[in-house]
Amino acid sequence: MSIIGPRPILWNQFDLIEERGKYGVNDIYQGLTGWTQINKKDEIYAKAKFDSEYVNKMGIAFDTFIFIKSIQVVISNKGIREGYNNMNI
Repeated sequence: MSIIGPRPILWNQFDLIEERGKYGVNDIYQGLTGWTQINKKDEIYAKAKFDSEYVNKMGIAFDTFIFIKSIQVVISNKGIREGYNNMNI
């Protein structure tokens, strides 16, 4: 596992495993944060699309950009939250 890369997925997310496999995403190291997370995508095909973009663009400069952007997303507290309906409560 690395710091930057596609997030690990659950073993039972068969659709996502298959979709990511088409783009070679399953063949690289998984990470704690990635392109999909800073773009706040949580839908299967959107995840696969952003993960495939990462595979095509991965490198030191892109990883540094994702790392800095991830810190900004965490500090702003405006990311995807499981089970949260995005209403201001």
